[in-house]
Amino acid sequence: MRPKPHVRTMIEKEILDGFSRLQSVGPSLTITPRYTKLMDFKRQRQLEDKYTQIEKENLLLLEKMTTIMKRDRNQFQTHQIRLSSQYKKRQEEIKIQKQNKMLLNRINASKSEYQKRSHDQSYIQNRQYAWNLNKPF
Repeated sequence: MRPKPHVRTMIEKEILDGFSRLQSVGPSLTITPRYTKLMDFKRQRQLEDKYTQIEKENLLLLEKMTTIMKRDRNQFQTHQIRLSSQYKKRQEEIKIQKQNKMLLNRINASKSEYQKRSHDQSYIQNRQYAWNLNKPF
């Protein structure tokens, strides 16, 4: 069975009053100022530790960067040497290509020495010689 409406509203009011009383309850412990000073000191100590660690890492990075910069100069010089040797090789290839092209042009420009009529005549003459050699006397 359901409670009557006026009873329900009374129960709801009591529940709401209980919630409001719970919200108004304050902490039973109070933190002393000395404890907060310890917390601040601890936090400050942690921050200092982080800063010193960051400084150490920055110094390591700086050392690494300087070694890379020194090494890169040497690599740049060797790279230029490689580039100059590559340039010489390329120039040599270009020179060979020009010579090959000139040779091809000379070959294409020359007329053929092969003449079919003269070959046919020499063939017939050689057969005649061979027949004459095999002919009985």
